[in-house]
Amino acid sequence: MMMRFLIAFLIAIGVGKLVSKLKLPAILGWLLAGMILGPHAIGLINQSLLDSVVYGRIINILECSVGLMIGTELVWKKIKSAGKQIIITTLTQSLGTFLFVSLVFGITFYFMKLPIYLAFLFGGIALATAFEFDDAPVVFAKKTQSINIDGEVYHTKVESFTHKRTYDVILSKKFLNEDDHVLIIDDFLANGCAMLGLIDLVKGSGATIEGAGVVIEKGMQNGGDLIRSQGVHLESLAIIDSMTDTSLTFRN
Repeated sequence: MMMRFLIAFLIAIGVGKLVSKLKLPAILGWLLAGMILGPHAIGLINQSLLDSVVYGRIINILECSVGLMIGTELVWKKIKSAGKQIIITTLTQSLGTFLFVSLVFGITFYFMKLPIYLAFLFGGIALATAFEFDDAPVVFAKKTQSINIDGEVYHTKVESFTHKRTYDVILSKKFLNEDDHVLIIDDFLANGCAMLGLIDLVKGSGATIEGAGVVIEKGMQNGGDLIRSQGVHLESLAIIDSMTDTSLTFRN
């Protein structure tokens, strides 16, 4: 029984290293290995092993290790040499990332009748992923002119489906140029106006669009189809196919 676990553990390490070579977090490789080796696929880790007392204790130790890793490596490593303001910002962003992703997956898993505690696991993965790419600059497109945006700007108009109004969205030209490779991130995707506006901004700069990601896509509206029809690789954490006052139906 334990030989099965040891073999699976070594395979997971190997898959994690392969994924890391693709410049992705190793934890994604570990998750992929678990899905393939688990009882719902090839069954190297079968249900009897998952139900064993020894395996349960090992998992408790590993869960504790993950918590320690997130708490030390992903927070204190960043704030040891930082000032007070940076400490506050780092903690806020770290907790914000964890709580937001956990909340989104918690709601999703509730309606899918899956264990809610898994949402916190995905929150931790999101936090680890965020720190994995902490060297990548983040640029925000603004709906209004602010004091930190001066000089020439890229400009586009975006119609808000939620607020039923049109915004002028701007981005300073000093933050984006033809040498950049851009991943566009937004929270919700409905009719696609906001995402299309951001795509227009990036294309106007001459930068390369590598893809786009949203937290929730409303699949019953045509925004996703519009984005994909432009050749943009779009990924959504959750896609809602239908919704009523009392229920949500997510795409499998």
